[in-house]
Amino acid sequence: MLLAVQYPGEEPGSTFKTPSTRWPDFAEGVPPRPSVIAIVKKRAGVVGT
Repeated sequence: MLLAVQYPGEEPGSTFKTPSTRWPDFAEGVPPRPSVIAIVKKRAGVVGT
């Protein structure tokens, strides 16, 4: 399963200096960035079963 986060931190009132989140790093001074997350299952089968 792939999950794409396109506009993290885009909320009313947020700015580049004061975003509503700093996802995915959560580090001060690092802007929020779009990311792709891959969710895999350790054993064979469909994710969620």
